[in-house]
Amino acid sequence: MAGCPASPFAAGPTPVLLTHDLDSPEGLANLVGRFLAEEEAVGARSTSYVVPCAWPLEYTLLDETTARGHELGIHGYNHSNQTPYLPPEVRQERLRAALPLAQRYRMIGYRAPSLVRTRELLRDLVPHYRYDSSIPTSGGLFPVPNNGCASARPFRAEGIVELPVSLPRDGTLRFLGMGAEEILATWIDCADKIARSGGVVVLLTHCEERFSGGRGMLDAYRRFLRWVADSGRFAWSTPARVLDAYLRHERQAA
Repeated sequence: MAGCPASPFAAGPTPVLLTHDLDSPEGLANLVGRFLAEEEAVGARSTSYVVPCAWPLEYTLLDETTARGHELGIHGYNHSNQTPYLPPEVRQERLRAALPLAQRYRMIGYRAPSLVRTRELLRDLVPHYRYDSSIPTSGGLFPVPNNGCASARPFRAEGIVELPVSLPRDGTLRFLGMGAEEILATWIDCADKIARSGGVVVLLTHCEERFSGGRGMLDAYRRFLRWVADSGRFAWSTPARVLDAYLRHERQAA
């Protein structure tokens, strides 16, 4: 109805991207100690976005993550949520500061801390990254009202391919007072709707204890993984594979 080409994912299976925002040393430690084995048990590999310039990084844990077949991306600069609003030269300086880490781990994607972004920031990402994943499908009042893009499909924004965060974030649902069982039911319901609409399931979780790293939420995450694996309608994927499928479709539609 909007005149857009049909979704390249409509025929299925629906791609599922598991992503983590590593906002602290605790998050990285929990990723390796609690999350990776759960994902590997169902044949999945996740992508974790690392804050590059806020604390000394534990490279042995990052090395282990990639050695086990998981991927890494850049998560802003220092998680102060200021980068999108800084003068252009300062913003560019911060983006350049993250490049050594991005090059070391062949990172091709960016996610803004707290999903705080501007059109200017998205434009500045184009020379450095193949995709961005900072825009949710739907959002509440944080970080700004009407935060969502209303799409679970990749699209271009300011010249870069956007992979929208299409499932509700763990932090948002926790802040709304939802417990692990309700969050699991919400993820399953949303994933089902995304599959029927030709979208891509992108789940954003945090590995800290207060988010998804605690016992109850980790169990909900484990059960969601098993539900996806057993459904027969989904396929574990990576940002690169989804990006390549989108770009092929874009060329064919041109």
